[in-house]
Order: sequence, then C-alpha cells, then structure tokens
Amino acid sequence: MLRCTVLAAVVATATAGARDAWQASLQSSKRDRPPPRSPIWDKSFRCVINGKNASTNAYAVVLGPISEERKYSKWVYPILALKAALHKRGSRADVLALLALEEDKEHHRMLPGEEAMLRKAGVRYRYVPKPRIRGFHMGHYKLWAWQHTEYRRIQVLDADVLPLVNMDALFDLPIASPFVGCPGKDSVLNAGWFSLTPDCETFKRMTDLLWYRGMRRPRQWDISKGWGVPMPAWTNALGREMNTGWDFFDARGNQGHMYAYFRFFARDLVLFYPSQVVRYSLSREVVVSTMGDGSDLSQKVWAAFPCPFVRKEAPPPLAYYHFTGNKKPWSKYDPSNSKFAEWYAALGEAGVDPSVLFAE
Repeated sequence: MLRCTVLAAVVATATAGARDAWQASLQSSKRDRPPPRSPIWDKSFRCVINGKNASTNAYAVVLGPISEERKYSKWVYPILALKAALHKRGSRADVLALLALEEDKEHHRMLPGEEAMLRKAGVRYRYVPKPRIRGFHMGHYKLWAWQHTEYRRIQVLDADVLPLVNMDALFDLPIASPFVGCPGKDSVLNAGWFSLTPDCETFKRMTDLLWYRGMRRPRQWDISKGWGVPMPAWTNALGREMNTGWDFFDARGNQGHMYAYFRFFARDLVLFYPSQVVRYSLSREVVVSTMGDGSDLSQKVWAAFPCPFVRKEAPPPLAYYHFTGNKKPWSKYDPSNSKFAEWYAALGEAGVDPSVLFAE
C-alpha cells in the first residue's frame, strides 16, 4: 500500500514538473502571461469522471449559449434527431451534449422541459462555463470533451449534423492517434467532425495554449508566429498547397488552435483527405493509407466518409448530412427537400412531431 502511495506521488510530481516546464515554454514575454483565473473556471478546470452507466464511447455536441433569451431553444431538436438517427442504425455509444454557459451567467439553465426531453431521449448532458480566456469563442467549448475520460474515444460533431449510418466503426480505427480530423478548404481543419482520445492532461495543455497564446485583439495576432510556431505550407482538402502562414479561416479560433496543438506540440495529427489518410508530426507527413488499398483502415474510413470534401470521381458514401448555412430543417419547414425530410423523419423517431417547431 505504501509502495503504491509513493509511486503515485512520484508520478504526480513528474506530471507537475512536466506541466511547469510546458507552461514556462509558453511564457516568452510578460504579454504571454494570462490574467488571473476565476473561481468558477478553477472549479471547471478539474477533470471529474462521471462513469455511471456510461458506454465505452460517445458522440459529443455543443449547444448554446444557454441564456434567458433562449436563442438556443430550437437547437435542442437537432440533438434529439441526431441521437435517434444513430440509435436507429444500431449505435451503442452515448450522445453527450455540452451546454455552453456565458461569462457571468454560469447559473443559467435550460427550461426543465428541455432538460426532460434530453433525458427522455437518453442524451447525457453537462453545463460547461465560459472561461475568461482571450480569444475564446463558441468553438472552444468543444475542449470540454477532452475532460470526459469515462469514455475511451469521443467523436465530436456539430449540432447541425444528421448521421446517415452507424458511425461507431470510426471509434475503432486501427491507428493510434490522439486526434483524427478533416482538412478544410480554406482552413487547416474542418471542425464539423473530429475524433479524440479524452485525456485530462491534454485538456489542461490545450487550455494553457489558449491562455498564453490566444488572441487578445485582432491587431496583436502575429500571422508569422501564430500559436508560437511558424506555419509551414499546408495542403487543403482539395489537394492544393497553401502558403498562408497563420492567416487563414479560423486561424485564431478553435480550428487553428487544435491544429497547432496536435501538430506542433503533441506532434501527432491524423487527417482524412478525399483519397488518403495522412499522419503529421512536427516536421514530417506520412501517407498511412489510401482509398481502396484493402487495409482495415481504408475500409473503415471510406465505408462512410466523415469529412465534407470528397472525390468527384466515384465519391464514397457519406457518414452524415451537414446542414451548413442559414437554411436549416428546423428554421423553415420544407418537406420537399429530401435531406430535410430525412431530418423530420429522425425527429419523429425521437417522438417529436416536427410541426411543433413551426407553430405560431
């Protein structure tokens, strides 16, 4: 027992030492030092495992911000439809809703009836606060998925996604990487879907990077150094070489933040291009699989492709519809639109009549 206690103390000390060194490496000047943390943020910073009745894996979505104005209210229904669509297709994973709270409004909650709808559908949910971090916006609420270490793997989806297949196979890809995602057309990542391994230390380090290197004001963003590392040429989802430095869509936001952390600090990033899977480290990129090469990885990735940009010739089946833009199935009733009709059907599977969304 004593030996176990001593070993745990040694591991904790080593982890703390590595963390101190990590933080020191980010503080190149006084301007890199963060403002004081708030008590609410300090409390939310702790990883709390809630493994009671949890599945092995989970899908996570962000909903919010939760406010008295209730602008979020119609976005409850896409989560119900997403859960129903996955369940109908045989998914055994949980669906976890991260309910985003605004600064100084951390005690706001959804209406009891809205919480009841999530519980009835079997959606697990958690309220997460907005930390007082420079440059933090809605996309960064996805960071809290890393805290949920009760799960082996989490797929993070935008709330306006409707799964078309059972996506559980993407939890068990034969490639061990802490982050798997999609390249964008105008950005290094497309954050509509990505897969991660939950880990408290990763959460803390990613948050540190946001604290120390996040943007204070647009004018202070350095397009040559960005998140603290010069940005080499990168390949977009269409196969074009991009020489943008840190000046691309969402470079200062969560897409640039996640890419910077996993490529340049964790040094392990996997991206699914239309015809190949590429693994990135600090200075190397390796093609680990190609479409149709017969490998287990290739078969799982292209059986239902989870990224938005596909080959024009013989495109693979898609894993989901992504209702991007302002026109959503829940904003305007249009059953003549086949994709909208599928969403209405999924909402019906969840036990909700779509007409309630459009009642005067």
